[in-house]
Amino acid sequence: MLLDNIRLFMIIAEKGSLVAAARETGMSTTTVSERLAALEAHYGVVLFNRTTRSISLTEEGRALLGGGKSVLDEVADLDTRIREGAKTLSGLIRISAPVDLGRGIISHAISTFTEENPAVSIELSLSDGFVDLVGHGFDLAVRFGTVTDSTLRVRNLGTFQRLLCAAPAYLEKFGTPQTPAALTEHTCLIMRFGETMDNN
Repeated sequence: MLLDNIRLFMIIAEKGSLVAAARETGMSTTTVSERLAALEAHYGVVLFNRTTRSISLTEEGRALLGGGKSVLDEVADLDTRIREGAKTLSGLIRISAPVDLGRGIISHAISTFTEENPAVSIELSLSDGFVDLVGHGFDLAVRFGTVTDSTLRVRNLGTFQRLLCAAPAYLEKFGTPQTPAALTEHTCLIMRFGETMDNN
């Protein structure tokens, strides 16, 4: 509100009267007068010498007029830079992914993404072990299965099917398991992530 009142003050100074400023801004003269009074109350000074026929800047008013323009210009410049910055992606993104998924899918997606966003650099870390995402400073991670860390924000990217495979010679020798529970009686290669088994 302070910046808006400074803008209004500058319009009053430019137009030379509250009535002209009200006409310029589409406000009522009463509203313009009230906002000027609020600005003067904020600074604790009189900004205009008023007579029944004209107004003129006080010394404090001239100081505000001179400094106000540079402040408003800086605010406008900052606003533009922030808005334009939000439209342009830049900086480093650190990604963690499993080896097979990272090499087969993510690396190609990264290549396409960086072509479209040349100001972005991406560091891709591939590991099938447990990774402390927060502790190692990763911005995002791609994972199979259920994410157990409730502090992370999760988005489902799709469904992937895993197949249980066995060599025909093995099945001929040891039989074909009919239920998941029967796998405990068989020799299996199990994928391990860090210190925990992957049961997905």
